[in-house]
Amino acid sequence: RLVSAGATAKMAMIASKPILCAGRHSSHSSARRSACAFAHDARTTLSSSRLPQHRASLSARRSPFSVCASELRSMRHIRIQSHVPTRIFSQSAAAAEDLAEDVKDGLQGCCLYVVGDDSAANKTVAKMLATELSYAPLETEAIIEQLIKMPMDELVASEGLTALGGAEFVVLQELASNLRCVVATAGGGGGAAARGDCWPTLFGAFTIWLDDLTEEPSAESAPQRDCYRQAEIHLKVPPAADRSGEEWAADAAQATLAGVKQMLDAWEGEGSLPGKKSLYIRLGCRGDWPDLKPPQWDPNRPDENTTI
Repeated sequence: RLVSAGATAKMAMIASKPILCAGRHSSHSSARRSACAFAHDARTTLSSSRLPQHRASLSARRSPFSVCASELRSMRHIRIQSHVPTRIFSQSAAAAEDLAEDVKDGLQGCCLYVVGDDSAANKTVAKMLATELSYAPLETEAIIEQLIKMPMDELVASEGLTALGGAEFVVLQELASNLRCVVATAGGGGGAAARGDCWPTLFGAFTIWLDDLTEEPSAESAPQRDCYRQAEIHLKVPPAADRSGEEWAADAAQATLAGVKQMLDAWEGEGSLPGKKSLYIRLGCRGDWPDLKPPQWDPNRPDENTTI
């Protein structure tokens, strides 16, 4: 897509400024830095309450994920799909905390990205996940606004949705090497996740698609839905009109954690999935996920079949 001169200038401004970090992927663990002021403020705003108001009402029930480990290993891109109606999870508070701790340990700092057409839903679930994992909650729209000193609606009004997608793409590239973050991406079909060229960057993290569509998708929404389908976890969430408070988001967060845990368990004995994602990032997010090529591999020569 063509991007206007104004949008190009704004993206150049974003690329020239340091993006907040909560540690970076590095070949040396000592290179992992603590969260900077923005990420720290975002985390402390949520407090460490661990969602007691939601967990207090949880009692044992089976996870909705039914894909077995052998099927997961055989899939080129690991994907899990689940339907998340209101109160699908009713685990005990202790079980929910154990699940969050297991996932946190298993992730080894690997980030999560929440995508989908509903920006508000992406932000709400991302904050829930960040609280559960003690990660930094980040919003690409807020980062863009902070860097260009312009409200998001003004950017879209003056430059169009293409400018939003381009600017967000730059932000996501800068965030790719971060650790311990849950990132809420822009919705509305104009964000970077709705563009195919963004996904090689997103493959370095665990991706969750929040799908609130209750009817047959329109031809207009088909392209971005095709992009969202590359997400590793696909959650069917209630439409905005059917959501009551934030209970639905707590359920979506628990469903996400259960899905990530299943993915991590499926890779036991096959190596570390977060470790492989970390290597993918260090090699430059070249689009060769999950069959990583040697460091000297040239993406412009796809006939090279050697994998790491």
